[in-house]
Amino acid sequence: DALAARLDRLEQAAEASADQPAGGAPDPRVAELSQAVEGLRNELAKRAAGSAVEEIRTAVAGLSDRIAALENRPAPDLSPLRAAVDDVRAQLRQSAERDGALESRIAALQTQIGSLAPAERLAAVESTLDGFREDARRAGALAPALSADLLANAIASGRPFAAELAAARDAGMAAEMGESVAAHAETGLPSLAAIRESFDRIAPTLETPDLPPPDAGPLDRLMAGARSLVEVRKAGPVEGGDSAATIARIREALRTGELSRALEEWRQLPEEARTASADWARSVQARLDGLAFADRLRSDILTRLGGSAG
Repeated sequence: DALAARLDRLEQAAEASADQPAGGAPDPRVAELSQAVEGLRNELAKRAAGSAVEEIRTAVAGLSDRIAALENRPAPDLSPLRAAVDDVRAQLRQSAERDGALESRIAALQTQIGSLAPAERLAAVESTLDGFREDARRAGALAPALSADLLANAIASGRPFAAELAAARDAGMAAEMGESVAAHAETGLPSLAAIRESFDRIAPTLETPDLPPPDAGPLDRLMAGARSLVEVRKAGPVEGGDSAATIARIREALRTGELSRALEEWRQLPEEARTASADWARSVQARLDGLAFADRLRSDILTRLGGSAG
């Protein structure tokens, strides 16, 4: 800084004065310069010491602020950690209890086997192993049966069953599912109520209009036109081969939940009506296929569980 530069200049001047030839009278300026240099050195030393003290004070103040911030910080919530530790301790206790029970069972078996003759010991060991094998076999049969039961229930209820289908296939229980059923895995099979509502929407378009004969008079033609504008639903079982009678029988079969009979009656409709309602018939067939598949699954479940119990 400026003070240091001034000190350098004074020292240079003092050295220049000291280099004068010897024998001459001492230059009073040399003494003055020396005193000035010494004073500047003392001042620089004081400034350096003051700067160091100030830096120390600043550092101490910063540390004090950090310590105060740490002291004022709220204590961390250790309750989740304590709960986790308690849970681990509880699991360890349960594991120790299970291990203790197993050790007691093994010790009892060893004592029992030790009291038997060699042949009896071997028979006892084989009997114990057979029991373990039987338990493992039953457990192996139960898991696929459970996955199949979940799939059957999902299919029958109309819920999406993609996850249940994947689990059942992994367990080897759904290999025979038809494509008409598998195609509804993401959306679920149409319910009986949905099939009824769908048929009610399309039924008016399936009936063949009653056209008047060519020689009909104006009044007959007017009445025929009026009848074509009004939908008349025939209730209960209806005899006859016309479209109206067939549609009435389909409705009755749907009302009683007889999907197979409804589909059989649908096949009696004229070709034009069947073409117009083909999507509805496919939905009925898909539900029938799904219910049949669910029944086969349940039969397989009973077979497996029956075999595992035998």
